[in-house]
Amino acid sequence: MSDPVLAVIDIGSNSIKLLVAAPGNAGGPELRVLLQEALETRISGGIGQDQSQLSDAGMAAGVQAIARLLELARPFAPTQLRIVATSAVRDAANRADFTARVQAIAGTSLEILSGDDEARLIARGIQTDPALGGAQEFCITDLGGGSLECIRCESGKITQTVSLQLGAVRLTEKFVLNPRGPFTAAARAAVAAETLRQLVTSDFRFISGGLVVGTGGAFTVARAILAHRRGFLKKETWPAKLARADLAALLDEISPFSATARAQIPKLTPERADIMPAALTTILTLLDFAETNHALHSFNNLRFGVAAAFFTQLRGHC
Repeated sequence: MSDPVLAVIDIGSNSIKLLVAAPGNAGGPELRVLLQEALETRISGGIGQDQSQLSDAGMAAGVQAIARLLELARPFAPTQLRIVATSAVRDAANRADFTARVQAIAGTSLEILSGDDEARLIARGIQTDPALGGAQEFCITDLGGGSLECIRCESGKITQTVSLQLGAVRLTEKFVLNPRGPFTAAARAAVAAETLRQLVTSDFRFISGGLVVGTGGAFTVARAILAHRRGFLKKETWPAKLARADLAALLDEISPFSATARAQIPKLTPERADIMPAALTTILTLLDFAETNHALHSFNNLRFGVAAAFFTQLRGHC
């Protein structure tokens, strides 16, 4: 009997990602990755408003991206499809409209994850990453377009989770008067202050001297930029450790530029050029709050957690 194959589509605020995976072999990685793909499709325009709405254009682009990812997954003949959505859809007043559109194109229901479920599945995904070296004590910071999830893991178990309204799109819309222009000192101060305010009031406790794992698009892009500059041409060889000093230097470099000029930097995509300064400011404030000078980046976040939880449950029913 052939192994089951799962396709997971993760609808984030700034990108929509696909993972096609099968269970890992005994003694090997927990998951066998058959395909990964990500499309930069910002469905979350307007998320910075008090009552956010998904625009018709954003929803149409999201549905188009999902259709494309379903097409890419089809040759692997997935036996199960899971489509999950996070902050941008969760917070939107018109999420029922988008849910219906996804159902119509995909033939399966859209699961809108709660903040707690999102955090739990992110942590589960991180635990599939060999780069952690079996670490049992660490904190995860998953920075998306609409929210920031912070998760503390001790003895391999989740002991605290918070979901904060600190996504890069949300903060840019709220505090950056002209996202296409230079990132001003005033905007930087405002983003940093709001990030610190929410971290303090959340009462989230980082592990003193412990490992901080960063996930999400901003961490991925920063890692790609730094790796490219150091001559690492293949994604598999990119150093996973991101030093605070390097991230701070990158922010200082790109802040005076317009978004158009930032998009000329290798590995900084045009779709993220406007929000990257706010994202880096959030990361730096977070690292200072955690009292650490580096973060370990992982690719294995939410969609890996959905897949790992699915196969674990499937084995339990066998």
